[in-house]
Amino acid sequence: MNHADIKVFIVEDNEVYGQMLAQQLIQKTQFDIHVFTSGEELVMNLEYGAMPDMIISDYNLSTHGELQTAFQLVEKLNTIAPGIPIVILSAKNELKTAIEMLKLGAFDFIVKNDEAFYLILSSIKKVAELLTLKHEITIQKARRRKDIRRMALLFALTTISFITILLLK
Repeated sequence: MNHADIKVFIVEDNEVYGQMLAQQLIQKTQFDIHVFTSGEELVMNLEYGAMPDMIISDYNLSTHGELQTAFQLVEKLNTIAPGIPIVILSAKNELKTAIEMLKLGAFDFIVKNDEAFYLILSSIKKVAELLTLKHEITIQKARRRKDIRRMALLFALTTISFITILLLK
């Protein structure tokens, strides 16, 4: 799986921080990065069929609209786009919030500090590895199905040949 094929959506109400994060990630990963300024904007794009391989979201989102926190966003995503790994970013180092987010299904919880970018990078590389493994498993399953069909056909042809020989005797 090519890194350019991996699509990452960032949800960050601070446009400057969101664009800065996107540019840094593009430089380091070559992923296809899209930035949204609200949870509602992200959800609207998902409902129109845009599906990412991963979502990175700030914990505190816009005070406008119904999705004001990542907690609310993850709950919504669990219903409309389950299974997409979600990394939560937070300015607050609150263990209780991190645990709640992970229980809800977040892939990772990262505190915005001096090490945040490297932790985000590490987290998305883990997701990329998982996506690559899933892709490889899909390919292997398809090969096995093809092999099973070939074996079944070969068995059927062998059986027909054997029956034909018996009938001709």
